[in-house]
Amino acid sequence: MSQKADAFSETSGGFTDLSALAHNADMQRTSGNAITGWAAVLLLPIVLPIGLIAQLLPGKKTVDRTPEDVAGFIGDFLDGTGGAWDWDEFECVPITDPRLDAIRQKAVRVGPPNPNLEELRRLASEALTLSNG
Repeated sequence: MSQKADAFSETSGGFTDLSALAHNADMQRTSGNAITGWAAVLLLPIVLPIGLIAQLLPGKKTVDRTPEDVAGFIGDFLDGTGGAWDWDEFECVPITDPRLDAIRQKAVRVGPPNPNLEELRRLASEALTLSNG
């Protein structure tokens, strides 16, 4: 197992420090460009039909992520260093690589609202082993 994978399995430090679960905008993995408030309400009648039409059109419905990306999303959640919408994006957007998507689906089942921290650490380590093998 690599040094990176070992870091996810450590029980002292690293991903066990959940005291910093507050939002940290400087460390977020998503773009941070979210429309909220009245702007969202006013744009909804325009965006909703466009979104429905876009779902009917052919195109790529997955995102390309590396094993390090997947481990990073899980690690950021465990450390509380991820952005406000990072875990939501990780949960909702399927990954092109079926092995990484299987890890994502398992993480969704053991993640919030009642996260199994040990299983999430194991999944992060599993993702990193894919980059080495």
